[in-house]
Amino acid sequence: MESRWVHGLFLEELSSTECLQPALEKPLPTTITAVKQTNDSTLMMSVNVDENCGYHFLGEIEVINNNTLNLVYHGYGAFASCNCCFGLTYKIALVKDEDYKFNKLRYVTVNGIAKTTLPMIK
Repeated sequence: MESRWVHGLFLEELSSTECLQPALEKPLPTTITAVKQTNDSTLMMSVNVDENCGYHFLGEIEVINNNTLNLVYHGYGAFASCNCCFGLTYKIALVKDEDYKFNKLRYVTVNGIAKTTLPMIK
């Protein structure tokens, strides 16, 4: 994990699944599958990504346009001749004593890809 602390948000953990589904002829789009606040201080966000079968993942978070939480991931590792669908889960702590106002966050996206943008839960 690189940038773990952003505007009172702290990326506690990025976990990934094993290959959920082998590659199809057409790659699956990157998709946010869940955005939920598990308690008053934790956000859990799940993403499906189609990446190289040999990859592991690093992640970071950032706030863009002052209202969008961008979930960033970087694939690394061995390069295989196949792709797989992986599930990534971001566990983010909300640090209430920070100056940043969480109600400014309106959207969540992955790697800044406009097609992945969803509204944040409120």
